[in-house]
Amino acid sequence: MQLYLENLPLRVSEQDIYYLLSEFGSIISIKITRDSHGRSLCSAHVDIKEDVDGRRIITALHNSNFKEHYLIVYEIK
Repeated sequence: MQLYLENLPLRVSEQDIYYLLSEFGSIISIKITRDSHGRSLCSAHVDIKEDVDGRRIITALHNSNFKEHYLIVYEIK
């Protein structure tokens, strides 16, 4: 399942996202969206191994507070 995370803190790393999501299941990849200068656009694409784990992430983390930012989490279809 592919997820999209928005409203991430500006200085968040792939490792920070991994630690946040890994308790829900196997993470295949994480890629922070960046502009042409390499600056974070405060969003990320995440590939989750199992759909059920992706749904658990959406349920648990959508509108949740992460480092003083309320996350927007949804499935990419």
